[in-house]
Amino acid sequence: MTSNVVSRAAFGKRCKDQHDFTTLLGEIVRLAGGFNIADLYPSLTFLRTMSGIKPALQKIQKKIDKILGDLVTEHQLRRKETTNGDVNSDEEDLLDTLLNYAEANNFDFQLTIDQIKAVIMNEACIEEILKRYDRVHEEILNDRTTRNRYAASSISRSRDEDLS
Repeated sequence: MTSNVVSRAAFGKRCKDQHDFTTLLGEIVRLAGGFNIADLYPSLTFLRTMSGIKPALQKIQKKIDKILGDLVTEHQLRRKETTNGDVNSDEEDLLDTLLNYAEANNFDFQLTIDQIKAVIMNEACIEEILKRYDRVHEEILNDRTTRNRYAASSISRSRDEDLS
């Protein structure tokens, strides 16, 4: 559910590639968060290639870039279809806000499409990491609860055996 809320805040209506996008984000978190021998020996650059993580991340990055590119194009087309070029403020999302800033062109800092995609990607990655953290935390709590119940039942059985 959190994924849907954040995605809608960033992308607006449900993105047609939302499932693929979140799956790819999960894969990035899994690959980047796991053990990698190249992290232990960063000066041995050949380990990065041998581990297979870098090529896998590059492949995922190309897929995500295409999804985000399609999303930006879709938003730009929708904005052109409206009469005044602005999206209804009720329908405006983070992507529309960033496109407004980029198109305003009267600021010292120019925002490119690649930078817009990076902001969206950053938000989505943070959301995915937090979602996974919540899941792991919940599993740890459940595991502790199970262990505490087991320990309590073991103590209870031990007392019963001592009394008999």
